[in-house]
Amino acid sequence: MFYYLVYGICTFLGFLVDAANKDVKNTGKTKYISEIGFFAISLVLFLLGALRYFVGVDYALYLDRYIPQVLMGIPDAVEPGFKWIILIGSFFGNFQWIYALTQLVIVLLVSYSIKHHSNSIGWSVFFLTFGTYINLAFSIMRQTIATGIFLFSLKYLFDKKPIKFLICIMIAALFHKSALFFLPVIIFMYIPFNRIVFLGIIVGSAILKGSLQSILLSIFEKMGEYEGYITDFNGRTGTSGVLLLEILPVTLLIIYLMFSKNYDKLKNSRRLPVLMYLQSISTSILIFSNVLPQFERTVMMVSFSNIIMLPLLFPMIERKNTRIIVKAIFVAIYLIVFFQTVIVKSGTGSYPFRFIFWPNTFLY
Repeated sequence: MFYYLVYGICTFLGFLVDAANKDVKNTGKTKYISEIGFFAISLVLFLLGALRYFVGVDYALYLDRYIPQVLMGIPDAVEPGFKWIILIGSFFGNFQWIYALTQLVIVLLVSYSIKHHSNSIGWSVFFLTFGTYINLAFSIMRQTIATGIFLFSLKYLFDKKPIKFLICIMIAALFHKSALFFLPVIIFMYIPFNRIVFLGIIVGSAILKGSLQSILLSIFEKMGEYEGYITDFNGRTGTSGVLLLEILPVTLLIIYLMFSKNYDKLKNSRRLPVLMYLQSISTSILIFSNVLPQFERTVMMVSFSNIIMLPLLFPMIERKNTRIIVKAIFVAIYLIVFFQTVIVKSGTGSYPFRFIFWPNTFLY
């Protein structure tokens, strides 16, 4: 109930910001409402991560392992970027500052991306929160920072500025080396959107699936501290049902729009072509799920951009009734995904929630 209340309020504020932004008169009053509302959303999401107490898998892991290793001067305990967050946070005398600084960086990156690239703050906040991305940030902190930097860097893909995009990815890799997997995405900057290419990436992934395992093993073995990501491939049973529920409908929506009257608007959009190609990669990762180490994390990294893409796709649906039905379907899907991932399975280790000021009070 706690998360539903907090995330529900944030989503409501997001749609309030949308209403203020649509005011044709653009009065000072509505601009004030818009700015205050967006700040309130960002502040709430920041405080959740900054004031949590043993919430998220990474909380205890960093407290017991990574933070002491960095402070003892053990080399390569974490990547250089996060090492500085630990050093700066510990300088204030309480390790809680480390979690606060981490959440601040994540929220700033995501808030900037939503504000500048999404056409609906409300929908983006809904997909961000009920898509479990905030809860995942409690459990994979370094990787979420890296993914947040990638989300920020999308503007350079949209504007076809490859050097700036590459610089962003290099900075992201200072927080988690997995950010280097985003480097090939630069090719989408130069490929005009085409439904044959989109479908070809997905179909091609299915065909090449069998030859991927040895390549992946070689890559992860060379990445040092990420050798632990290598799992027993033969023991994998395949795609997570929850991830399938979250990713597949987005792909089906894109395919539906690709064969609609708005196909030209779709492919000529400034932002959608890159975002839709990223979705084809997310779908391909699901196809590779039984041979890809930590595929859940990889899907999370790539699908993060859906918080921007889905609000851009909705207006492309021609008929109003169809648009309402599609939105209702996605609301139901994301509520189910959140319930299964966070509440039932507690896969992010973030349920129930506890504030550091009231460590013995569990919020369900």
